[in-house]
Amino acid sequence: GEIRDAAAPDAAPMGPDAGTGGTPAVSHRPRQAVSGFPEVRGRALNDPNAIILTFDDGPDGSRNTDKILDTLKAENVKATFCVNSENAWNIPLVAAAQDVVKRMIAEGHDLCNHTSKHTDLTKVSTMEADKLLADLDDVVKMYIPSAPTLTLTRAPFMAVNANVRPILAKYGVHLQVDISSQDFACANAACVVNNVMGAVGR
Repeated sequence: GEIRDAAAPDAAPMGPDAGTGGTPAVSHRPRQAVSGFPEVRGRALNDPNAIILTFDDGPDGSRNTDKILDTLKAENVKATFCVNSENAWNIPLVAAAQDVVKRMIAEGHDLCNHTSKHTDLTKVSTMEADKLLADLDDVVKMYIPSAPTLTLTRAPFMAVNANVRPILAKYGVHLQVDISSQDFACANAACVVNNVMGAVGR
């Protein structure tokens, strides 16, 4: 299932600390094509009681990602964070953003490639789609040296078509969504909880 980072809705603008200098250049190392389209859904697990928590679009400038990490740590729960490098925060330009991603790794969570700029991959050329994934990959390698090689992806807006699938496959297993918290449409935490818990039994 999917629970988004409530502070970073789809197409969130740059945070106030993001700066205006853009992302420093990093080496573009495109991955090799693979056959098929590896994809996993939370309900593909054999355990019917298992829920995979995923948080998209962070880290964020209002520090809600930190609050999420605090809660996960207190409850001894691991999650997957599908991160962008230039969305709510600009990872190369904001040291605090780098620290949040380092904390995700240090506390045992998985990272997922959600592209550098949260761009709809179905609306750009295949070359640009590949670059958006590669740029996030490279930023993580350059600024978060403790990060393992990313092997999970999630297309922004879950927008995938025949052109995008082989590009995503080059960067790892695609994480599909079974349950969306719809937090971007919620005014409070109770709404998010109700959306998720109301869908869990389906």
